[in-house]
Amino acid sequence: AKPPQPFYFRHREGRLFALAGLWRPGPPAAPGGACVLLTTEPNSLVKPIHDRMPLIVPPDQHSLWLALGPLDPAAQRGLLDPLAASLMTAHPVSTAVNDARHDGAGCLEPARTLFD
Repeated sequence: AKPPQPFYFRHREGRLFALAGLWRPGPPAAPGGACVLLTTEPNSLVKPIHDRMPLIVPPDQHSLWLALGPLDPAAQRGLLDPLAASLMTAHPVSTAVNDARHDGAGCLEPARTLFD
């Protein structure tokens, strides 16, 4: 069986994505702690490829996401929405990205075929 086709997703304007995550510090004897990245339902660009996507926090919501304390329910709902598909682009890339020995800008080049 062929491996799943990897895709490169990026912001349409080349901006960085801020992914929503939670972090819990570790005890002083074992620093580092634990973290998790949150996912949400896919937008229309991601949906044909996967059944979920990382929760991307738009720049105008960074301070809301990073605020200490509880959020009101309306603000919580807005934070959980997937980023608009119109703000993203995607293209297939080589399955070489599945091997940590392959590193570099070439990994982001469009694949010649869906399974190159």
